[in-house]
Amino acid sequence: MKCELPSSYVFPAVVEQAENNVSMYFPDLPGMATAPDLKTGIKDARDLLGFRLAEMEANGEEIPEPSDVKNIQLLNPSDQIIYVDVWMIPYRDDVDPYPINEEELEQWEAKDKEYIPLEEAAKMLGVELKRKP
Repeated sequence: MKCELPSSYVFPAVVEQAENNVSMYFPDLPGMATAPDLKTGIKDARDLLGFRLAEMEANGEEIPEPSDVKNIQLLNPSDQIIYVDVWMIPYRDDVDPYPINEEELEQWEAKDKEYIPLEEAAKMLGVELKRKP
């Protein structure tokens, strides 16, 4: 039985406001997004979250449970916690649009060994190849 993956996730992100930009990171996942403003930062953080989770799914890694915001320690008084949601379908398509399992790969490799050059195939079929001058 195939396990259905969630169509979306929601994770808390820490927002660190600097003088000229904003940085966002997910306490539960590696990576950080830096942007000139909060609106752009949220979009970039959503992409970071989507691609990272899709990569973890494709590699068979366990997706961690999102942290409870009460357990997240902020380093600066100006830091904030927001929730970032991500719809996974487009990110999964970008990470692995056509997953190939081992059996399919072995079949393709076997077919490659059966390759017959064009000239030889034409000869076997009794067809004359005409080349452009």
